[in-house]
Amino acid sequence: MRYLFNCNGIRYSERLQCCERFETYAVCGCTETDVKGIALAAAKMPKKNGAKPRMVVITQGSLSTIVATPDGVEEFAVPSGVKVVDTNGAGDAFCGGFFSGLMQGKSIKDSVNCGHYTAGVVIGRSGCQYSDADRYSFPSEACEI
Repeated sequence: MRYLFNCNGIRYSERLQCCERFETYAVCGCTETDVKGIALAAAKMPKKNGAKPRMVVITQGSLSTIVATPDGVEEFAVPSGVKVVDTNGAGDAFCGGFFSGLMQGKSIKDSVNCGHYTAGVVIGRSGCQYSDADRYSFPSEACEI
């Protein structure tokens, strides 16, 4: 699930935006020009419900994935060596894997890795397919709570 919000709608989005970099730039309407600055500006935008901080995740295809909260920005390298057949659905697959990790209580790093894995499976096939793929396994140390 990728979310595209207009400038007013972002105030009502709760905790997480998962966007492509140009979507985020258009949404926040900021003067920042680098993607980390854009992500941080979007994460710091006012919210209707200020009880929980906003997290902004920006995917950039084969470039790094950026995750920002009002407290800072993290950058995660995209794995290399993935055979690209069809990029349709890659962003949705990333967000599904990422959200899956977060919902299981995994770290942001582990959740990003899961998102990279699911996107990699989808782009390695023609059309948006995943049914016969191996499921992602979180590293054993990430499962210890």
